[in-house]
Amino acid sequence: MDDSQSCIALNFLALTVQDFEFEIYRKPYNASEVREESWYRNSLPIMSSQNVEEEPSRATYWISLVPQSGFELFRCQSRDNHQLTLLVLRQVLEDQAIRANLPYERSRNRFDRAIGFQRKEHTEGYEVIWLEPYYLSTVKKFGMLIDFGFRKHSGKPYSRRVQQLSLSLDEDGKSNSNFYLDRLKKIQGFVNQVLKAGLLFPIKGRLQPDLEIEYNLYPIVAKPLRPRTYVFGGEREEQSQLTGLRRYGQLQPLKPQIQYHFLFAESLRDYAADLYKALNGAQNQTFSGIESMFKLPYLSTTNTVGHKLKSFDKAEIRQVIEGIQAADAVPKVLIAVLSDKESSVEYLDLKYHALEARLPLQIVTAELIRNEFAFKWSVAGIALQIFAKLGGKPWKVKPSYQNCLIIGIGQAHQIQKESTGAVTIEKYFAYSVLMDSSGVYKDIKILGDATDQVEYLAQLRTQIQQIVQQYRDEFTKFAIHTPFKLKHRELSAIRESLERCSNDIDSSELEFVVIKVNDRNKFFGYDRDVNSLVPAESSCLKLSKNEFLIWFEGVQRTNPKIKRYAGPTHLSFYYANRSLTDAAKMLYLQDVINLSGANWRGFSAKSIPVSIYYCKLIAWKIRDFQAKGYQSPRIDSSIPWFL
Repeated sequence: MDDSQSCIALNFLALTVQDFEFEIYRKPYNASEVREESWYRNSLPIMSSQNVEEEPSRATYWISLVPQSGFELFRCQSRDNHQLTLLVLRQVLEDQAIRANLPYERSRNRFDRAIGFQRKEHTEGYEVIWLEPYYLSTVKKFGMLIDFGFRKHSGKPYSRRVQQLSLSLDEDGKSNSNFYLDRLKKIQGFVNQVLKAGLLFPIKGRLQPDLEIEYNLYPIVAKPLRPRTYVFGGEREEQSQLTGLRRYGQLQPLKPQIQYHFLFAESLRDYAADLYKALNGAQNQTFSGIESMFKLPYLSTTNTVGHKLKSFDKAEIRQVIEGIQAADAVPKVLIAVLSDKESSVEYLDLKYHALEARLPLQIVTAELIRNEFAFKWSVAGIALQIFAKLGGKPWKVKPSYQNCLIIGIGQAHQIQKESTGAVTIEKYFAYSVLMDSSGVYKDIKILGDATDQVEYLAQLRTQIQQIVQQYRDEFTKFAIHTPFKLKHRELSAIRESLERCSNDIDSSELEFVVIKVNDRNKFFGYDRDVNSLVPAESSCLKLSKNEFLIWFEGVQRTNPKIKRYAGPTHLSFYYANRSLTDAAKMLYLQDVINLSGANWRGFSAKSIPVSIYYCKLIAWKIRDFQAKGYQSPRIDSSIPWFL
């Protein structure tokens, strides 16, 4: 391991024995046969063999973990089928918990094999340690993922105390800078009190030989990816967005003629005045002013109009916005002041009608303005959003691939929850946020809008192909970033559309890649060489051939700031139309990291790539519009209205 690398302890406890066997029951798979609930379909060797060097002939079987009529007994080796082995490990782990009389629960996610062991009880809920059978492909080891969580009791509010028990906040109610340390302490407590006490391991009987587990998290050498580099006016580079803007100016400035339209209730006039002054940089040492930093015109009586709304109801909001829209052709921005974050009705009405009128809108709450300290540090971010919504480009990031179009995919399906708990989709809606690999926003495209799933998937295929057709002369690579929750049918439709593009002789030289991005995953890791245990920013762990963990946020070796850092993001290569080397994958991953710094919503927002984050912002707003009964708004736009 060289000086640039670090060793990260993954939240994985390896089994001490890797080659073991167990009994299952099977019969040849018949496609016409209806699957029963306790059956699993998978492939197995036709003949059992303990020779790991040979590759046995395989067939597909119906498999059961218990005796079934028409099924034969089969002695299965741990490496015969990894998924089946993990299924059996989960079952024996649950059996062990029952024998040891340990309170436990199954994961609510039907795709997880996790078992939660209930720990300390609180009025608000209870602590839980999760164990999940897992195969760490890079080192070819079976074991258990282990992590801490907090379960809030049903009916209890999401309070500050709940955040403290979840380790997000410290005892003083501030952001928990010891998040990694506290999380590891919870895990080590379970290891000492349960695992070392022999309550779950060794596993005896069903698995041969008996299985024990290691007590230390498994160390993996992390590969450091390159820190983000930001590009500003004159293509000059800097490591900080704020410093770069001050030194070199905006990447793409705006024309100086702008009209500012403030919307507020009479009771909030003073707060609107405070915001007006703050945007000009008055009495604020942290922000020099919208003219100085973004070269937008200084707010004055000649370019600023105040609109005092009496009722702030839908009709009045629409009338005021339509009146502003109908005025002269000078570029305009709406700046609305609402009382607090709970003003959701006024917020949605403003957002919807501004979007329909194609007018950029910035909303600021009196609650924020009233908090002098928070407001002082927020003004620069507010000005940044105004600049970007008007069409300005403050900065971009230095990419790995120059000619790559990033297609972030999001969805906002309209769902209906039945009294039985079942969920049905009433309307399918998907869209894409397009940007180049430097993070410069290009457009939003509607990918699907239908009440029928078949029609929706057909639209999805067609629209992906049309995007490729539109941009193939400008880009040679197309990287689609999808959220983890995208369903298999949707992923298959995306894959089919890219395969058709690959087979098209006019697009045969193009490279297509689909990367799944999951910022809420089951993995965690600790750098024991750092006091805070937080891995370095841009650390990358390889989990398997196509799976990686990356810390978008983390300790910066040149500036080891103490704060609460998020956990790693899980990325997996779902599809590529040609074989990718590890080096090529690293470049694609580097661009994902770069895109987490292309967020024009704030100067310190970099925990998730904008290809995914922007889609989330749009989804949240669309769902709110749907809940209020609005028709789907005109979200396609050449400016980032959603910031």
